[in-house]
Formats: sequence, structure tokens, C-alpha cells
Amino acid sequence: MLLKIPINDKKITYVKFNSNGKSFIRVKYNDELLNKLLENIDKISTPDKSTLLSDTSSFFKSGIVKHD
Repeated sequence: MLLKIPINDKKITYVKFNSNGKSFIRVKYNDELLNKLLENIDKISTPDKSTLLSDTSSFFKSGIVKHD
């Protein structure tokens, strides 16, 4: 399932889905959202960092995310 959410509010610095990894889903962020998350990594909880790493790793291993 693909969910697109436009974010036009300049006050929003980042968006994190599946907060604290409570759901059994994988989240693939587009480059813009992923970069915003990484710019604010110090504000993200440890469980959220873990799910972000796990999701990205799974997408990389499956070939969905490519290394440039």
C-alpha cells in the first residue's frame, strides 16, 4: 500500500511514521523525508531510530532501496 501525504507546512521539520515501532509495518520514506529525519536524528527516540534502521535495512536487502 502506498500512502502519499503532502507536507506543505514549513514549520514541520520532520515526520516519523509507526512511532516506536508499535505496528507490524515497514515504512519507506522518500529521499526528502528521510533526509529531514536524519537531520533531526537527535530528536528521535531510540525505538524510532531502531525501526528506521530496520526498515531501511529490509528495503535494501530486498532490492527496493538501491545504494547510489
